Amino acid sequence: MMSEKLMSEKPVFEKQAAEIQEYRKITFDSALTLAAVLEGLAVAVAAWLFALQLEPNQRAALVGAAALVGGASAALGAFTGFLFGIPKALQRLDGANQDREIPARAGAQVSASRHPQSSARSERGLRFVSNSNLEQISDWLTKILVGVGLIQIGTLPDALSRLGAYLKPSFGNLDSSPAFAIGLVISVFFIAFMLEYMWTRTRFLQLLDDYADDHRNNAIGKEGEDARGDRPRVASDEGQ
Repeated sequence: MMSEKLMSEKPVFEKQAAEIQEYRKITFDSALTLAAVLEGLAVAVAAWLFALQLEPNQRAALVGAAALVGGASAALGAFTGFLFGIPKALQRLDGANQDREIPARAGAQVSASRHPQSSARSERGLRFVSNSNLEQISDWLTKILVGVGLIQIGTLPDALSRLGAYLKPSFGNLDSSPAFAIGLVISVFFIAFMLEYMWTRTRFLQLLDDYADDHRNNAIGKEGEDARGDRPRVASDEGQ
């Protein structure tokens, strides 16, 4: 009786778990969206407050320059966060996986004469894997960025000073313009980096997992249909 009761309540538990998981996804996406909106509002308010030092006809230009510089910094930070957050695929045909693949291919070749269509499907499954070019590019670029950053970290203050001097005319050409420009670039970059990194490590990974599960289920269903379609032909061959 207890086991039957648990079996009857299992679908209810699974439904509740799915609802909780979906609620967590919606909450997380909403939190990231809210953080991005608040970041944009903070940049706009800070730029407008800083522009109050200028003449009224110059304030709009400074706010526009701050929006452009902040947007470029956010795009660069998001791109960097995406590169650092790209997950690694677990399905690879190298190292130990190749050693495990050799007996499987040998067994597939032995049964090729008996079940040629099944052997062809197995060969297709062994041959085609997920494309990992983006993962390799991410790995290379992250190593290059970290290596170059560690080597050139001593020149960072001079680079920031040159950046502030370059952006000074766009921010009113005041004595405090370089400091404001540098602070804007650094703050927006790191906030965008963290938001994109968290999204890539969580939601993007979930999207990849969902796609892999759907692809796997479709492949299993197709193989089942092919196997059911092969049974009558095999039986007729044995009767002959």
